[in-house]
Amino acid sequence: MQWKSYSILFFSVVLFSACEFKNATVSIETDIDSALVVIDNEEVGFAPIKHLLSAGKHHLKVMAPGTPDAVYVDTIVLQKNSNSVIKVALALQMLFSSQQMVYVEGGSFLMGCSEEQSKVCEDDEKPLHRVMVNSFYISKYEVTQAQWRAVMKTDPPQLYIKGCADCPVERVSWYEAQAFISTLNNLVGRSYRLPTEAEWEFAARGGHQSRGYFYSGGNVIDRVAWYKGNSQSKSIPVGLKAPNELGIYDMSGNVWEWCYDWYDSTHYSTPHNGVIDLGSPNGVYRVLRGGSRLIDPHYSRISNRSKMIPGYSYSNFGFRLVIDSLSKN
Repeated sequence: MQWKSYSILFFSVVLFSACEFKNATVSIETDIDSALVVIDNEEVGFAPIKHLLSAGKHHLKVMAPGTPDAVYVDTIVLQKNSNSVIKVALALQMLFSSQQMVYVEGGSFLMGCSEEQSKVCEDDEKPLHRVMVNSFYISKYEVTQAQWRAVMKTDPPQLYIKGCADCPVERVSWYEAQAFISTLNNLVGRSYRLPTEAEWEFAARGGHQSRGYFYSGGNVIDRVAWYKGNSQSKSIPVGLKAPNELGIYDMSGNVWEWCYDWYDSTHYSTPHNGVIDLGSPNGVYRVLRGGSRLIDPHYSRISNRSKMIPGYSYSNFGFRLVIDSLSKN
C-alpha cells in the first residue's frame, strides 16, 4: 500500500514537472499549404500549428513540400508563459527555387551563322566565331506574371495581357527587368542577373548537348515555339511546348527575351581570342533574343539577333534569369 502511494506521488511529481517545464506556446503560420515544421530536430506537424515548449532557445525549421531549398531556419527565444506567433514566408522561395534553374556547363562554342542557319542569316549574325562562356544556371522558364507580382507586389505598368499567372511577364523594359532583379536579389539573398548574349545563345543551342537544331529544341517550329502562326496573338503560359536539349522551355518564341549586352552589329567581327564574351562595352540598344508569339518564325531562329532602346517596353518583351551559383550570398 505504501509502495502504491509512493508510485502515485512520483507520477504526480513527474507530470507536474513536465507541465511546469513546457510553459511557452509558439504558433507557426506560413503563406503556403502543408509546410512541415521541425523544432529541435523533431517533426511536430504541418503549419499552421500551435506547439507547447519550454522557455528558452529552440531551433526552428520550416520546409516547403517538394522544394528542398525553400526552407526557413531560425533560432527562436521563448519567454515563460509567452504565446508567440511566427509568420514564415516560403512562397517566394518556392517560385525561385533551384528546381526552376537549369545548369549549363561552360566551355567554348561556335556562335552566330552556323551551318543550319546559313541560308537565312542576317549580316549581324556573321561571321560564325568561337566564344567562351563560364558555367552558369539559367531559368527553365521565362519570368512569369506570378513571379513578377510576388517580387514587385504589382503588375508591370504596361502589362499587355493581365490575369495569367503562368504566362510570361511582358511589356517590360530592360530597365524594369533590372529593377525586378535587384529587388529579387535583396529578398532572397542571391545574385540573379540577365544572361549575356553569348550565354543566351549557348543555352538556346543546348550547350554541350546541342544537336544543331534550327530553333531551340527542334527543327519544327510548331513543336517548340509559339509564334504568329499558332498563338492567335495571345499570351501563352510557359512550358507548354517541347524543351530543348537541356530542358529549357520557350527560348524560341512566346516573348522576346532581354539580354544584358549592348547591341553592336559588328561585334561578331571582333577577335575574342578565347576570352569570355561579355558583349560590346557600350551602345544605344540592348540585345533581344528568341522571337515572339507576334512575329514570323524567322525571328525565332537560334542565331537571330534583335535590339531595342532599353527604356522601351513592347507587348512581347520579357526576360529570363541567370545566376552563376545557387549558393546564397
